[in-house]
Amino acid sequence: MDREHPLSDIFSVADLERLAQGTCLTSNGRADRHVAWRLTASGYESDPWLLALREWFRQAASHDSFDEEHYRQRFRSGVGSLKAFCQPAGELMVAYFLEKQLERRLTLAYIAVAASRRTPEFEVTDGLISMIVEVKTIGDYPWGAGGDFLGAAPSRAPSIRDDIRHAVRQMDKAKCNLLVVVDQGQPPIWADYVVDAMHGTEYLSIPYDASGTPGQPHFRRDRNGKLGPKSNTRVGAIGILTWNGNEKSRGYFVHNIHAAKPIPPTLLDPWPQLVDGREWRNAPCLQ
Repeated sequence: MDREHPLSDIFSVADLERLAQGTCLTSNGRADRHVAWRLTASGYESDPWLLALREWFRQAASHDSFDEEHYRQRFRSGVGSLKAFCQPAGELMVAYFLEKQLERRLTLAYIAVAASRRTPEFEVTDGLISMIVEVKTIGDYPWGAGGDFLGAAPSRAPSIRDDIRHAVRQMDKAKCNLLVVVDQGQPPIWADYVVDAMHGTEYLSIPYDASGTPGQPHFRRDRNGKLGPKSNTRVGAIGILTWNGNEKSRGYFVHNIHAAKPIPPTLLDPWPQLVDGREWRNAPCLQ
């Protein structure tokens, strides 16, 4: 490792040599092979994702509230698990693109980690509006390791429902709350999956009368949705964010029509937003 690594702010030369041997950095366990391959394989110095992660980390470090050592240790201890390593990367990516693509209209502050409970990632403020942001990352990379591609369920709605269940515990009743799920694109998280997770999986229902004659088919939603008039109303909106391999990202937001404290759509302009469950604000989003 005689070349400067893109993540030299996080990993030392000794760390990378240890990873190249497939060993964890904080234990004698085995490092995740996808993580080890990506950080140490030939050509790492020009790897687009590693270069992007360096920029995300350095922008975060420009905030006085950012705990560099905390994130550095999370990356180092997370090399044994694909999902554990992806999570802090996803948090930094969300902060980077919220600031960059909203043209820094938001004041962003990282939330100090509490010893007694899990905390959300950061808080953003636009004038009098304050919004808590919680980030969840599905444990896939935006690349395959050595030609391997990770399998995924046909629908991401079950994963998003699980993310909602965990995120609600970290949200502040008194403020607007945004859950952002980092989509690594293997396969994409379509907006239909998000709506299914929020309000129930849509299915085709055919009514029958007493004689057994079928009526007009219509769509209904089952009861597995996590958001309702009296359930998980802290969630103001769910965002999906995907890194496109450049300085722009693909993302959209689906607002919760039952939110106790709705997030003003203007706060998230110019991103595509499904505000009322029917019409898209700004650019249309693929379904």
